[in-house]
Amino acid sequence: FDAFFFLALIVTLRGTRVAVDFYKELIAELEQRIQDGIGVVPGETYRLLWDNLPVWHRLKWLSDRFSAHQACLVADTYTSAWCGALKYIDEDNFLDSMAQAYTRIYLNIGVDEMAEEVLKMIRFYDVNGLVMHSNRSCKPYSFGQMDIMRIVREKTGIPVLMIEADMVDPRSFSESQIETRIDAFMEIVKQKGART
Repeated sequence: FDAFFFLALIVTLRGTRVAVDFYKELIAELEQRIQDGIGVVPGETYRLLWDNLPVWHRLKWLSDRFSAHQACLVADTYTSAWCGALKYIDEDNFLDSMAQAYTRIYLNIGVDEMAEEVLKMIRFYDVNGLVMHSNRSCKPYSFGQMDIMRIVREKTGIPVLMIEADMVDPRSFSESQIETRIDAFMEIVKQKGART
């Protein structure tokens, strides 16, 4: 869940020296943690992918809930959306290619292409399960999630959990209901076993 916080500078200070320096320092810290064998979740056994914006008002609670199952959120579609369009950048045609990159972010592509991006992330990050946040405050991001869920299940067989909430309004968050869903989802993930 840390990546959601680290996103702040790329959103507010993109292209500035402050942002570049911050991310260079972050990369160095992450590389050192890898070298020292320090993970985010002690005893991490299961790797999860998150789809959509986070539930900002319950990040710590969600992190603790998944950590209790030795599950770590290793990637998400939201923070990746800010860099996924880099493949469109052409240094010889910078302005036009920047426009192309900004209009082809994850939120603006079709459902089939979104599903393909999720499948690529599942393979790249070797995840055990997908957690999808059906976000009442960002319907465009949530559009097509049922199709993406179906495609992921058909093509990978990994468990998928849909959490219905709102990224900013705590009135739309049922802690007991979501806790029950997480526990049931993690039981399925555990039955399928950790990926090797």
